[in-house]
Amino acid sequence: MVLNMKTNLNLNLTLAAVFALALFSCGGCASTTKHDLSTLQGTWIGHEVDGPPGECRMTISGESVKFKGVRQEEWYAARLTLTPSTSPKQADCLVEDCGAPQYIHKMAKVIYKTEGKTLTLAGNEPGNEAVPTGFEPNVGARVFVFTRQ
Repeated sequence: MVLNMKTNLNLNLTLAAVFALALFSCGGCASTTKHDLSTLQGTWIGHEVDGPPGECRMTISGESVKFKGVRQEEWYAARLTLTPSTSPKQADCLVEDCGAPQYIHKMAKVIYKTEGKTLTLAGNEPGNEAVPTGFEPNVGARVFVFTRQ
């Protein structure tokens, strides 16, 4: 059970980093990317869909993302490369630091959408080359819904 809890925590840390990173760095069409990057700036508070109850926080500043999950151990710092010309919009997330050392320097694939003050992210575990297929929670992908503060 301890191993499963640790594995779940590491997976949670990884996926959170992937989501945040996917939103933040420049890539793809320059003007669209700059617009999306500008739209994502600031502090976001939300929750994980079908995840443990509690609040998640994410701050995007420039191309840097800092994420804090529900659990104290679930945190990360990352860089994002946006690919907004895709549908849904995609991003690659490079984990620079986190509570799960095995994910540091690993890339995570994320999709995202913004609707007014709402940001929805779906991401896979760092190191998984697959891009999530939708915004519904499923095996291997985590989904977060944030509101801009």
